[in-house]
Parts: sequence; C-alpha cells; structure tokens
Amino acid sequence: MGDGHEINAVPTHRPGAGLKALDRSPGAFNRSRFYRSREWRAVRAVHLVREPYCVQCLAGGRAVAGSAVHHVETVEAAPGRKLDPTNLRTLCRECHSALHKRAAPAGGAGPAVDA
Repeated sequence: MGDGHEINAVPTHRPGAGLKALDRSPGAFNRSRFYRSREWRAVRAVHLVREPYCVQCLAGGRAVAGSAVHHVETVEAAPGRKLDPTNLRTLCRECHSALHKRAAPAGGAGPAVDA
C-alpha cells in the first residue's frame, strides 16, 4: 500500500521445520518405545528402591530424593547395557537436567532426558 499501514506477513508454521529427520530404519533405536517398555519400567523401579537418593547431591552432602534414572553410557552408545543396573545412576530432576544441558552440543537440543 505504501502509506505505512501495510499488514506484516505472518510467518507460516511448518510442522517439523528445523527438526532432524527421524531414522526409521529397522535397526534404529526407538527411544520413546524403550522408555515406555515394561522391562525399562521394572528395572527403573527396582533401581530407585536400591538407590533412592540423587548420587550427585549425596556427593555434595545433601540427601535429595532421586526422580530420574540416568544411563551412564547412553542407550544409543551401549545398547547392550540399557537394562544393566551398573550403568544406571539415580539423579534428582535438577541434577539430571543440568547433566544433559552440559552434554548438549552447541545450538542443539541435547540428548533426551531419561525417565
């Protein structure tokens, strides 16, 4: 129009824009399916009974109840250890989030959080 009252174009939302393509190959790890599996939920429950406090907070002299079971070696890096109790650590939500933020690549979303 040119009179200073132009309507600014509204950005169009494109679902999935900026997201990495999912690897749908038969051998690709399905994170969502794994964390919902009966096997993971059972291992997680037993782990939280055996190790109920955040190991990082305990190391700092504080007893904070753990809510996340963290894989020391990621499931993608060591799929054979995904249910191995020696590969698991209990963390509180704060420590778990901080750990994954430190591990995130620059500009990336970082690894998914273990439940």
